[in-house]
Amino acid sequence: MHAHLTIDTAVATADDPEEAAERVESAIGFIIAGFRSLAASLTVGMARMVAPGGAVIAFEPQRTIFEILARINQEGMTILLVEQNVLRSLQLSHRGYVIENGRITIEGSGADLLASPHIKQAYLGV
Repeated sequence: MHAHLTIDTAVATADDPEEAAERVESAIGFIIAGFRSLAASLTVGMARMVAPGGAVIAFEPQRTIFEILARINQEGMTILLVEQNVLRSLQLSHRGYVIENGRITIEGSGADLLASPHIKQAYLGV
């Protein structure tokens, strides 16, 4: 893992820096457009709640944000998602980790985790 790798460094050291820069710009543009769309649909009350912290997505329908994340992921971008909606998160994930009491207790592919009896019982109510 490259904990201190910046986007600038990643682009500069890519096999095709120009293509890498275009992909980053495209993804950022898509994210901004998605957030603008989310912000435009906020009620006045929601806007007041999120304005100080800017956490717009926390109060919006998750369907929209998951569509944005799926599109970004389809473009080949890696996403670190911390989310409480286990079903939607694992449907989108190539790899997932379950953290309980500060420790990773189970990990695997999204499909494997969805099939896990522990995940079904503890998080999906099945």
